[in-house]
Amino acid sequence: MNRLFSLILPIVFLLESGILVLFARDGYDPGFVRVVYVSAMLLLVLQLVRGHLVGRKRSWIHIDVLFLLMFFFVHFWTWFVMDVGGIMDVWEVRRYLHSANVAVAIAFLGMSAFVMAYNLATPKGDVKATFAVSSPGWRVLGLAMFFVGFVSWFLYFAIYGRAAFEGHYVGTSVGGIVATSLYLVHTILTKLGVVAVLISSTPRTRWSPLSLLVYALMAAILLSYLVQGDRSEFVFAAIVLLFAYDRYVKPISVKMSVAGILGVALLMSAVQVARTAETRSLAGIYDVFVNDRSAVSVEASADNIGQSGFVYLVAVSLVPKDIDFFKGELKLHELAGVLPFLRRLVLPEDAAPEFMTTSDFLTTVILGKNSATGTGTTIVADLYIDFGVAGVVVGLALLGALSRSLAERSVAENSPLVPILFCFFAGVMATLPRYSFLKVIRLLIWPLLILWFAGKFVPRQQVAAPSTQAPVR
Repeated sequence: MNRLFSLILPIVFLLESGILVLFARDGYDPGFVRVVYVSAMLLLVLQLVRGHLVGRKRSWIHIDVLFLLMFFFVHFWTWFVMDVGGIMDVWEVRRYLHSANVAVAIAFLGMSAFVMAYNLATPKGDVKATFAVSSPGWRVLGLAMFFVGFVSWFLYFAIYGRAAFEGHYVGTSVGGIVATSLYLVHTILTKLGVVAVLISSTPRTRWSPLSLLVYALMAAILLSYLVQGDRSEFVFAAIVLLFAYDRYVKPISVKMSVAGILGVALLMSAVQVARTAETRSLAGIYDVFVNDRSAVSVEASADNIGQSGFVYLVAVSLVPKDIDFFKGELKLHELAGVLPFLRRLVLPEDAAPEFMTTSDFLTTVILGKNSATGTGTTIVADLYIDFGVAGVVVGLALLGALSRSLAERSVAENSPLVPILFCFFAGVMATLPRYSFLKVIRLLIWPLLILWFAGKFVPRQQVAAPSTQAPVR
């Protein structure tokens, strides 16, 4: 059974997706598109079932499924809505329908490549992690990281006041580099700190007054994201925390998982409406729930995520027909921006290229060069614009292999560093389909460096991992 779900079926889907790409023709054929999105849906369900079977019915929350779920809504939800009679008039999208067949086929090929690469590694069974670092030491380290992050969060709002709530989700420059630094520090350290406390605490200290204070302050931070309208950061942080709880404390049942997904979807649709108000507050979000129920729905959240699919469609429509592939140029520009000030050294202002990222390119061709907002990108669009179909396949296969490698090391590594990083990585993977491929490096480089450096100050002592540790799958 394991071999069927882990190898044989992924090979079948990979072959099917390759054939669909070869035979895809220009235009929008509802029947062809239906075959593709139904196949993608089936692949997602089978991977979910595989995780449940191989994971010995412990949990439904796995890192590959988190990625695939968002991937499906980003790249295929639009076509499902159209198929059932939905309206699509965003950015005059009908201008780009001539590439619909090719776009969905390429996305399905990339999805299949990810699953195939993720499943290739042989599970090592129910391996228990053994932390070669004292549990109390890492708990103290987690508390220190969290409170430093919390102070950064407090200073951000104390210094910039109401302006801090005005548009951070679209990249506001309020406060300049100081505000950006404070916000970055708190988003990294608060998540790492809470996860470290959850993982390294004993059952008694996990629910001690100090731990409960940490959880309460983290809840306040999550509420601030809602008031800001920063839905991505809210989802990112929530998934990191729930993943850590499910994996290292107590498994979350399938009923609770489904209820949580639906609840968050409803909440995000309310935040989407409330964040357009001149004055933002929790009361405003509640008011939307009470007085504007037509705007609050799971479908509204799905449609909002699915709008990224229009961006991807534009990418396939224009490249390489009107604009040639960038052949990695945009990836080099983005890679130079991973470390502060590196881009300025590599690319002086007087020699700056027209486009720094695929998001810049797509924003220009869709909304215009001087647009105040951006369209964003998707992981498939990002890889395709630079490297074409081959880039989509190789890039997503590498991501699948990286995900599986971290999953295995999280239960076999002789240090809590990788388990903590793996929980952070779960949040990255759950949101990555709406971003560029190299976002995974940008989001992981600082947590990795912080954990590696901080771990040098923790005394070593052999301590067994939690008994609820999940087997690799």
